[in-house]
Amino acid sequence: MTRVVSRASIVIGLILTAGVFSLPGCQSDDRSGGGGGGASSGGAGGHASGAGGGTAAAGGAGGHAADCPSLGSVTFHLQAPLGAPAYTYARSFGDPGDGFWWYSVATADGTPLQIFLPTQAATTCGACQQALLPIGFACSALPAEGIDGRWNGTAIAGQSSCSWSGSSPPSPIACSVLECMPAGRYVATMCAYTSSLECSNGPGDDRGTCVSVPFDYPTTSVVVGTLPQ
Repeated sequence: MTRVVSRASIVIGLILTAGVFSLPGCQSDDRSGGGGGGASSGGAGGHASGAGGGTAAAGGAGGHAADCPSLGSVTFHLQAPLGAPAYTYARSFGDPGDGFWWYSVATADGTPLQIFLPTQAATTCGACQQALLPIGFACSALPAEGIDGRWNGTAIAGQSSCSWSGSSPPSPIACSVLECMPAGRYVATMCAYTSSLECSNGPGDDRGTCVSVPFDYPTTSVVVGTLPQ
């Protein structure tokens, strides 16, 4: 069951498809896949090699080929053991949407990476695409088989502007500067809530129950986080 929560009185843009609300089976939140919102480091949707908008696997701002050469993507898998409480996880509708996602990435020393595009610069400078931004986030039951997410190895290093060719004459829009992260040790943190009410009250400062898993990047192995009983 998916609990839909709106954090604004005005919804901007279109809610992409009905699939955004329903998360059957082992849902994938892919932020390193193709088209959709803007691309950017480690989290938000992208273009070409960047994360897609909507429900693909969240995992870092998607990047455009012009942004930087990523070393590849990493898959995160969040699961609960048999007999564990009924967990609920949060994810934004759009990319970046409200920026609420069930996973995050930090460097080995604990410095968090901004892997999702900020709403004020919701495209990478390489992609330079104007996009409508749905507002709101969903709280969904964690399926028995768990949920997958993906990080494409990028992070947002700052903001700039680019010339959007979709208008005549081309107009400047805010964009995120994408940084491809070097090989090394990183930490994935995956979180869920023990009740849908706790989640719908607003993910953010309270991220619920979290597990942190160190991993070496790049890797072809799935990074697995197991919630407590």
